[in-house]
Amino acid sequence: MDSLSWAEVQRLLSEARRIKAQTIIRLLLATGIRSGEASALNVSDVDHEGRRIRVLDSKKHRHFWLPVDGETLEWIRRLTGPRRSGPLFISLKTGRRLTDQGILWAVRKPAQRAGLEGSRHVTPRTLRHFFANAWDDANGSIRKLQRILRHKHLSSTQRYLDADDQAAEEEYRRIFGRGSPGSQGQPWRTREPGYVI
Repeated sequence: MDSLSWAEVQRLLSEARRIKAQTIIRLLLATGIRSGEASALNVSDVDHEGRRIRVLDSKKHRHFWLPVDGETLEWIRRLTGPRRSGPLFISLKTGRRLTDQGILWAVRKPAQRAGLEGSRHVTPRTLRHFFANAWDDANGSIRKLQRILRHKHLSSTQRYLDADDQAAEEEYRRIFGRGSPGSQGQPWRTREPGYVI
């Protein structure tokens, strides 16, 4: 799945004309949470003082805390106003909790207006990918990213990251520039065949 560029994210945000859509998109971009997790959020799950949110993991069915930036918290504050309880995101049509489908449309409508390539594929998961790639671009620890995204296996987290063939080739040459592990002139020593130190 392709991630969005920073410029595309700015176009997406500029087309999120309603405060609810703007808040949803910003929250997904800032935390990497899943659409079902965003839908399940309550106003009481937002800790403005601690600058974090309590999220119910949609796969493991347990709560965890995630940090949130001040700007996203300000958008949440604007959205909720004086409300102190109930669902964070409410459907204007039903007056009830916004569903996963409602979260999806809060992302897709602005993406379509922004004319993003393949906007039918810009989903909350696309924003989760953007979060992962932004973390990686900032040289964040992949193990910490794995914890934030709540992936059981590191390989799941790695699938979220853009494959930059040029950078991968340069890294390979830096590490293995003088041959394969265990070969003459390599910084590694082998104890016995198949084991690399």
